[in-house]
Amino acid sequence: MASGLPLACVGLAEHIGDGKEWFVSSTTAGELISLAVFRKTCEMLHNKFKLEQLWLEGKQFLEEFNAIWPEALRIDGYPTRGVFAGDPMTKALFWQESARAGILFGPSWFIGFQHLGMKDSVISTCKDILLKIKNNQVKLEGEPPASPFAQKVRQAA
Repeated sequence: MASGLPLACVGLAEHIGDGKEWFVSSTTAGELISLAVFRKTCEMLHNKFKLEQLWLEGKQFLEEFNAIWPEALRIDGYPTRGVFAGDPMTKALFWQESARAGILFGPSWFIGFQHLGMKDSVISTCKDILLKIKNNQVKLEGEPPASPFAQKVRQAA
């Protein structure tokens, strides 16, 4: 909402908030820089960037990515955000090789306006990487990535 600056909002369905008084307390309610950035972000979304374009390109990216090797790796979610699903070793190898190629992925996938126009080159690189993985031409360097939180939860179970 505020391009990375701290800002939160509370939203209610009309039938819940209609005609009722609400109070929200905030530690940083007097901080105005984030509000100014939020206002500018909204202005840019309205006048410069088109959400429909972002949604369409994200949808196309997901369709093309998920068609490469869906048995081993895919992205589940929405056209603007999702999560990688599939074989854990394939994910680790894919992230490693993507980083080498200058494309930073992690457990979650997001597309933003800064990514528009990059779909074809990123998909091409993803195809190359997944083909190398499929043909056992890539070896994992170091340990597979793991979430410290997930490790603690698994140990407790």
